Amino acid sequence: MAAADRWAWALAGLAGLILGLRLFAGAPMRISTDAMEPNLWRDDVVWLEHGAPDPLRAGQLVALALPGEAPMVKRLVGLPGQRVEVHPSRGLVVNGQNWAQTGVVEARRPVSACAAGPVEHVAEAWPDGPLIVRAGGPSAALTVPEGHVYVLGDDRGASGDSRQWGPIPVEQIAGTVRWTLFSRGGCSFFGWPERRLLRLR
Repeated sequence: MAAADRWAWALAGLAGLILGLRLFAGAPMRISTDAMEPNLWRDDVVWLEHGAPDPLRAGQLVALALPGEAPMVKRLVGLPGQRVEVHPSRGLVVNGQNWAQTGVVEARRPVSACAAGPVEHVAEAWPDGPLIVRAGGPSAALTVPEGHVYVLGDDRGASGDSRQWGPIPVEQIAGTVRWTLFSRGGCSFFGWPERRLLRLR
């Protein structure tokens, strides 16, 4: 076989592999808003595994396909049967357990604006460990119905989520976010603060 033919077959095989990954395993997705800061930043590229996570687990990042909306990433907070509230002073409350306001308050720069000056964040005591979020935007307590989930953005002051939409049907979860493929660190193209490659929290 001629060298040119070998290259052609190799390129065809590579194209087939990429197409197969997109069709059957997943696809990359660019974060287009600031709603998931400080854990995912605008223009981060994440790898999306097709379909809802199985089993559903609080804290997972999922991509939603809501009617009339562009695909968006949110965090699973409430599972079917759980009672969820974002309290004005206590923060996130799930089944009566206060997950937020653990006493850890961090000052971080507003990463999307790349400007000097602190922005207050709070630590939430999640089952998988502390999660830094930006507080804001209370909601009334409700019980998540069967076949639905309650989702929030990590920047609670800038996110549209279940506080406005209500619980989301599980079938509207288009994919599960597995890891970060690329991040330019919010400011510099070559900035990789906090070792953001393959990192979600």
